[in-house]
Amino acid sequence: MHRSWARLIVSAVAAPLSLGLAPVTALAAPGHAAPVNPAHRNAVPAFAALGTLTIVPTTYTNPRQGCYNGTIRPLIVINNTNTIVTIYGQPDCAGAVIGRVIPTQTRTFEFGASVKVPS
Repeated sequence: MHRSWARLIVSAVAAPLSLGLAPVTALAAPGHAAPVNPAHRNAVPAFAALGTLTIVPTTYTNPRQGCYNGTIRPLIVINNTNTIVTIYGQPDCAGAVIGRVIPTQTRTFEFGASVKVPS
């Protein structure tokens, strides 16, 4: 093994240990998948949507899954995420669905109260 490769492999193991982290246990060759940690197999993504969702006057960057209550009426929703959001007539995403806002769309809902970001 060439010395520079040996140093690289030793560094990949030693550096995380010096930071109190687990060492790299496997390296994948090009075109081959690295082993998957079973704990990460069913991990939920950190964000449900990528981009910005504005429920005037508040803007959320990469909003998480869940319900967002509006603070003023009419409810104005500017959806610059990569997912469709659903508008409800009651706070806490209760009551009837009164509309949807697709990515890159802005809509105003006279009787809107809350917005749901799906998983």
